[in-house]
Amino acid sequence: MVNKFIVFEGIDGSGSSTQAQLLYNDLLYKKIPAKLTNEPTDGIIGHVIKNLFNGKFVFGGPQKEFDRMMAYLFAADRIDHLFNKIDGIEKILQYKNVISTRYFYSSLVYHSNNEDEIKFIYSLNKNFRKPDIIFYLDISPEESIERIKYRDVKDSYENYEKLCLVYSNYKYILTKYMKDAIIIDGTLSISEIHNIIMEKVCNE
Repeated sequence: MVNKFIVFEGIDGSGSSTQAQLLYNDLLYKKIPAKLTNEPTDGIIGHVIKNLFNGKFVFGGPQKEFDRMMAYLFAADRIDHLFNKIDGIEKILQYKNVISTRYFYSSLVYHSNNEDEIKFIYSLNKNFRKPDIIFYLDISPEESIERIKYRDVKDSYENYEKLCLVYSNYKYILTKYMKDAIIIDGTLSISEIHNIIMEKVCNE
């Protein structure tokens, strides 16, 4: 098995983190080397992003400018995620598979309000490595709200209006920038989804 860069995408509550973890566990069980990672990262820029989301750092401008700022910050965080000489994706792929919960596709859908903004954000990210496999876990905004309603901490994007926009943006980029994505019904059971993922990964 050639080392692969595997990305999970989906709106909040879709189960992407759960499935990424299950895939990671299963690969290790099969003695297939892998690293599990996510965006935003645990690096310095990722720390800033997380604190902006949870309100510990405050941005006083309008939402549109907040989204644009986040697009730039995520792109900067992504450079570190890819090229860090210690644990960057490019380095790790030399000897392990890399599984990431979210990648630049999330920036396209979360930080844009229209097609022009999606194109602009893509221009910031278009030269980054493309994943070998993309899994998109498909759930509705209504299902998302139901699943995340008991979270102790919600970020500033976890509201119905935003999630409807994000869902619509995903549908658009699936036809434009994620044409090779493997779309999975996110309302299936956790084990059913995991079995589909393992079959796809092991047969690539």
